[in-house]
Amino acid sequence: VFKCVAFVMGDEQQVITDLQVSGVPGQDNLEYEFTKALLNLAETEVRKVGFVAGFGGPADNPQFAVGAQGVFTALYGDLLSPVSVDLSAQSVVPSDVVALVLINPEEEFTGGAIYALDQFLQRGGSVGWLQSSTAVDEEVREQLMKQMRGQMGQLPEIRKPIDPGLNGLFQTYGLRHNQDLVLDRENGMTFGMIMTANGPASVSHPGTFQITQIDRTLPFLANSPPMALPAPSSITVAEGLADRDGLRVYEALRSSPSSVRRQKAPTSFNNFQEFMEESTDEEKGSYVLAA
Repeated sequence: VFKCVAFVMGDEQQVITDLQVSGVPGQDNLEYEFTKALLNLAETEVRKVGFVAGFGGPADNPQFAVGAQGVFTALYGDLLSPVSVDLSAQSVVPSDVVALVLINPEEEFTGGAIYALDQFLQRGGSVGWLQSSTAVDEEVREQLMKQMRGQMGQLPEIRKPIDPGLNGLFQTYGLRHNQDLVLDRENGMTFGMIMTANGPASVSHPGTFQITQIDRTLPFLANSPPMALPAPSSITVAEGLADRDGLRVYEALRSSPSSVRRQKAPTSFNNFQEFMEESTDEEKGSYVLAA
């Protein structure tokens, strides 16, 4: 049986073409699909989400925002559209941008770019910052490629520490991104195969582990299954934030009490044994991974 739902308002219509009902909570997404359809009927202006470019990271690819359009359409219909916002070339976020996303910038932000972010926040804009403490060292990678030219084998992934210099801004809102690495050897997810004395064996990598401590009071995480972040860093939440008017911090994701924090991330994630062996700088505890 083919099932669909159509919402009509005047000359406009929104159709959910494939309505599947399983009756299992968490699998059916009827509320989301109905809400999206109704909002697309009511809203006449497309809101823009800007991916910040100009400081390294995936958003510097000119095709990044263009490539994200299909995902945005599937998730939001015509409500939101992704665009590129190069803050190395402009000091003001365009007025039609309602949210900014920073994805692993590698270079230090200029004073003008930080000022633009601050002014954007002050006018009520939203900013999402997704950051690793390391990135692939492309210069070293190119050198290795030249040295191994004509040879068989996989290039090792050599990483370098990165710091875009944004903590000064975000600490005014009570958050600090740490240049560390969180591991969880008890909750590692299947990573792949490694060679042992007894032959190849499937292993669980402690750098990619299951996160079950999720703040489900947040609507976008209410029905979220356990998730994993590859080689995450921790976030420090400042104390005493309850005394600040208008500011509330949610610890969205936390690692389990069995996790450990290394104060310095390694330069390569290829050495599985390095992650399995305890390090002298490890600190055990539950750490905030997203806030």
